[in-house]
Amino acid sequence: MMRLLYQLHKYLGLAAGVVLLLSGLTGGLLVFGDELERAWHPALKRVEPGAAPAALETLLDRARAAYPDAAPAYIRMPLDATQAVEVYMGSDEGPRVFLDPYRATVLGVRGPRDTFKGLLLALHTQLFAGEAGETTLGVAALVLLALAISGAVLWWPGWRRLAGALRIRSGGWLRTCSDLHRVAGILTLIFLLITGATGAVLVFHETFTRVLFGLTAAAPPAPPAPVRAAGDPLPLDEIVRRAEAAMPEGRITWLYLPLAADQPVIVRKKLPEEVHPNGRNFVHVDPYRGEIVQRRLSRDAVLAVRIDNLVYPLHIGTVGGVTTRVIQAAVGVSLAMLCFAGLVMWGMRRRAII
Repeated sequence: MMRLLYQLHKYLGLAAGVVLLLSGLTGGLLVFGDELERAWHPALKRVEPGAAPAALETLLDRARAAYPDAAPAYIRMPLDATQAVEVYMGSDEGPRVFLDPYRATVLGVRGPRDTFKGLLLALHTQLFAGEAGETTLGVAALVLLALAISGAVLWWPGWRRLAGALRIRSGGWLRTCSDLHRVAGILTLIFLLITGATGAVLVFHETFTRVLFGLTAAAPPAPPAPVRAAGDPLPLDEIVRRAEAAMPEGRITWLYLPLAADQPVIVRKKLPEEVHPNGRNFVHVDPYRGEIVQRRLSRDAVLAVRIDNLVYPLHIGTVGGVTTRVIQAAVGVSLAMLCFAGLVMWGMRRRAII
């Protein structure tokens, strides 16, 4: 059985090793993606704070003028007074217009892969291959779970030899790589399991939520009813003001703009106690009448929704602040190192046989 388990571990690693190596490296960097993006593109991301923000409608007008080929779809609000506003044109995969929120000046227009974080994100989530790449990464995440569990079983030396099994010995590349592979794998085992499980859930999210709601005997939140168009929509600032009155807690992170006449404006907020970086609180506002169509607070959600809301924070390491983000970044690098060491061991042994 151990021989069969070793063969399974080896061939699963060979099948998914390169994908997991890329995923580990890019994921480790993306943990601090926003900070790296601000350092890499200061002219796009950094602004000097002004006396008061410009009207949102003015920012949208500037975005439309800068990229007239698509309508604004999303607005990512700045995290602090020194950050730019980002307007996504057409869809979440569309070009982004970066704007100074105080002076309403266009800082630049970039495609989804034209920035450092955008390039990393496209590689990490889709391997530059769209839906096929996303599915491949989901399968690789499941393989990671199998590798972590089988590796732990193969590594286990028994209680009496436990200390020796955590030592990295000298004596050639093959022995060093083998020990490094074992020790790094067992020290990061829990985090690798979390990363693999949450990564698979994010890819196969619809199946996961269907099972989750079934197990908890709860119904998923009902979508809001379509709105009825009636004349010109209200100014976006007025819509946001009414959403703030309906949900005064927290900070606005995103605005989802209607791309059809029967869609509401969705104001997304992050509460102080939430570990999700964008928050999971939504106010749906009728853009014509300013009426609140739906209001969803994360703390009032059913158990299935609260569990689902933890998946993304666990995957990117925001559950414990900076400490867990550093750990998650280190786990990404460790995953890449594990894959590299495994591939080196296989290559050296294969060369020795030949």
